[in-house]
Amino acid sequence: MRATLTALMSMFMVSACAHAPAKTRDFFADATGAWTGTLTYLNYGAPVEDFTIPATLTIAPEADGYRFSYAYPGEPDQNASAVIAFNATGKRFGDEALRSDTRANGVRTLETEASCEDMGKAAACRKIYQLGAGTFTLRKIVTPADGSPAFRRNVYTFTR
Repeated sequence: MRATLTALMSMFMVSACAHAPAKTRDFFADATGAWTGTLTYLNYGAPVEDFTIPATLTIAPEADGYRFSYAYPGEPDQNASAVIAFNATGKRFGDEALRSDTRANGVRTLETEASCEDMGKAAACRKIYQLGAGTFTLRKIVTPADGSPAFRRNVYTFTR
């Protein structure tokens, strides 16, 4: 469990600096504060099935971006924190390329993509950040480079 949570957190934690245009930068301005919810992840080992655990998230502004502080009640040694920011053009979010920034039905969605590894194999990892009235979701979709079908590795679902 600890190795799985550590691997999941390291995949979400990126750090960058500079300032992005207001269009992208304001996404997390609306998300600042405390969130409570769950992390559902596809287990890396047997059995390969979804597990759901409680999680909290606090998003706070910093000079270079926003600090994301994740906590897992009952597993405090897995708590993690990192500053995440857009680059000067607003086209990169940490090491992830910004693919889209849309709004529909009261929900704002940012989609990013970066090369990654999953289970030691090359892949593309797409992250989908969604912010609605009182809801914040972060979903990771993995597309293996070997042509295997894409799958959801994990999803954070928060409310406040």
